[in-house]
Amino acid sequence: MNTLAKLIVATCLAIIAGQNDPRTSSDGYEGLAYAGLSKEDPIEERAFTVLTNKCNVCHEKRNRRRVFTEDNMNGWSNDVYK
Repeated sequence: MNTLAKLIVATCLAIIAGQNDPRTSSDGYEGLAYAGLSKEDPIEERAFTVLTNKCNVCHEKRNRRRVFTEDNMNGWSNDVYK
């Protein structure tokens, strides 16, 4: 009985988590930061796309020393993680 209850809760949580995908908004459109990404792209390309769409928009105006490029994004990864 206890195992069945755990299985039902896990299934419900999986369904709820699948409905709240951060890459899609409630109206069905992709978020701009994740637009054009697919699972087949290498992780570096996907990370650079997100950095370009989310971070560089502001950095180009306010923090020009920290505009991300493909060359410097790995060096600043620890700062981004914080």
